[in-house]
Amino acid sequence: WLSELDVIMVMSVHPGWGGQGFIPETAPKIAEARAWLAAAGRGGLVDFDGGVNSKTAHVVGAEVIDVCIVGSALFLRSCDASHEVELVMLRALVAYGAATAGSR
Repeated sequence: WLSELDVIMVMSVHPGWGGQGFIPETAPKIAEARAWLAAAGRGGLVDFDGGVNSKTAHVVGAEVIDVCIVGSALFLRSCDASHEVELVMLRALVAYGAATAGSR
C-alpha cells in the first residue's frame, strides 16, 4: 500500500478537536514515515499537524518535515497571527537547516 501514497501525515495530537497540546513523542515518527516512503521507492511528502506553534516549531523543523500545519495557534486572542506564522517559519527553518547542514 505504500506505493500508493503521495503524502503521509503525522499527527502530534489526538484527532478530533483543535487547541490540544503538542505531543513531542510523535516527532520521531516523521523519520519513520520518510523511511517508509523511501523503502517503497517513492518520493512523497511528510506532513505534520497538531500543536505546532512558535514554541514547538523547532522540534518539527529538526525532524526535516515537508509541510507543517499550524491551526489553533493562529487564533489565540493574544496572538498576532501573521507574527506567529513568521515565528513558526523562522524557527522551523533554522532547525531544518541545522538538521540538514551535514547532508549538503
